[in-house]
Amino acid sequence: LLIYGFTQAVNQHSGRVAHLLVQWLPLALYPLLLVQAYGTEEKIAIRSLNLLKRTSGVEPVSLSPVRINLAWPYWGICLLAASVVPAAPSAWFYPCCSLLVCLALWGEKKPATSKSAWALVLIVVITAGFLGHIGLHRLHGKVEEQVTRLFEESGGGREDDPNRSRTAIGRIGSLKLSDRVVLRVSGSGLTLPLLLREASYTTFLDTAWVTREPAFQALHPKGDGTIWQLGQQAGAEKRIRITASRDGAQGLLAVPAGVTRITGLTADELRRNRLGTLAITAGPAVISYQAEYAPQSDTSGPPTDFDLQVPARLKPVLSQVVAELKLADRPSEEVASRLTGYFTGQFRYATVQVAREAGKEPLDDFLLKSKSGHCEYFATATVLLLRSAGIPARYATGYSVQEFSPLETVYIARQRHAHAWCQIFSNGAWHDLDTTPPDWYRQEQGAASRLRHFSDLANWIMFRFTIWKEQAHSGGLARYGLWLLVLILLYPVWKLLHSIRRTTVARETEPQTIPPPLPGHDSEWYLLEQELARNGLERQPWEPLAVWMDRIGETLPSHDSTAMLARIVELHYRYRFDPQGISQQEREALREEVRSSLPSLQTEQPVV
Repeated sequence: LLIYGFTQAVNQHSGRVAHLLVQWLPLALYPLLLVQAYGTEEKIAIRSLNLLKRTSGVEPVSLSPVRINLAWPYWGICLLAASVVPAAPSAWFYPCCSLLVCLALWGEKKPATSKSAWALVLIVVITAGFLGHIGLHRLHGKVEEQVTRLFEESGGGREDDPNRSRTAIGRIGSLKLSDRVVLRVSGSGLTLPLLLREASYTTFLDTAWVTREPAFQALHPKGDGTIWQLGQQAGAEKRIRITASRDGAQGLLAVPAGVTRITGLTADELRRNRLGTLAITAGPAVISYQAEYAPQSDTSGPPTDFDLQVPARLKPVLSQVVAELKLADRPSEEVASRLTGYFTGQFRYATVQVAREAGKEPLDDFLLKSKSGHCEYFATATVLLLRSAGIPARYATGYSVQEFSPLETVYIARQRHAHAWCQIFSNGAWHDLDTTPPDWYRQEQGAASRLRHFSDLANWIMFRFTIWKEQAHSGGLARYGLWLLVLILLYPVWKLLHSIRRTTVARETEPQTIPPPLPGHDSEWYLLEQELARNGLERQPWEPLAVWMDRIGETLPSHDSTAMLARIVELHYRYRFDPQGISQQEREALREEVRSSLPSLQTEQPVV
């Protein structure tokens, strides 16, 4: 039956092989239960279940076979098989299962046990089992969450796709990001918050933003190969230095709006698409570059028809909001101002989303009912509302720089500072428009881990070590410094191994100390004990000395021999265990009593 179930599962490619095997176990083992029930013995021999042992004859016939009662294992297998179902079990499964366990254990209760105490113990155990099940389920969720977070912090959770940005729009539950520092920014006269864009997108599909113009063009560096000209430089440009850790050979470059030139960037290739997204190929593990930018002169390409597209399924709700706010036929600056006031005044920021009405679009629920969401909701709604009002707009992703690190004396952006906002085309240029309520940053800070200061220190140490390692690969004094660091780290290991070896040698060479002899070890009683054993009156391992003497007194024919042994035992006890010991005269008496009794015991035969 097991082979049949396995082959059926494999042939049908059901992916439920293990489930089927467990479900069929009660039926497959039922014949064994029948053999035990109608056999001559109450239990079944284990060797009878093994065909090889039954035919080999290796096990001696004289040995009694080990037998087990199959009733209880079979009962447990039936419960296990009943719990393996494709769908979630009924709410009555655990109570009914507990009732069966109680009925089975009730028959094993000892008659002297109180029924009320027995019932109370069962109730406590069942309750503890139920609570333990809930606790393990929640622990599993926490462990899964932490593993996901570690995966994100190691770089596996970051998404550097210039052609597609998956959002969490419509996702139920909590949106969590890590405290890992991904960007470090320095410069004078920074205007906070500073938005550093990684990519822009044009088309909203279901819950993802994509770009219909994915073509990239390679840029050619100037000077020493670290200067990249992106556009015409304008007067009164700002300059900031950005340092970022890279997780792979390729990635997106975070830059401010209106960037015109990048200097100090070491890379094999820097490419740019028409939306202004910059992609870097190869380069060191830590890149540091200076960005020169003029916020009012964005170098992204002009708008196209893609920047005015609105999904047909969302047009009714978008038109309703546009009419409510009177956005149609208004200047772009006024529309941007009204949308900012609308979202910051009537909506709230939240990373936890509750279940919505079945069949309802997430953005419909966001705009008309919940009015609560994270930055991806606000950015997506703003872009689509602007387009519904006839104004070109794009969806942008990157980081919002607001936090200052006293440890590094620079501004930092963590992974949870990843942000989404809108780009609006106004007065012949693209401008950043962030309509997410400004208290989102404060909420994120309040939910941050209390141990982030320790993780920041560890992150900074690894960051500095990575830079140093890169310098070591490039030559110079840093290479010798790396070897010095290796020697410094190996010195404690050498000291530890040397200490262990010295301790081992000392233990092997030091003289072995002989423990002092126990009191009474030279008592002549032991000679008498050996003589009694030779006469067939040996002392049993479990037998106290007094009990042994009583038994010997019943077997020896002479009353004098019994009295003599009693005197010898009394002296031996005092000599062996009394802290005060015995006197010299008593010590001589013990020796003489044993000497005088040995000949009589050698000739005296015990009474059988």
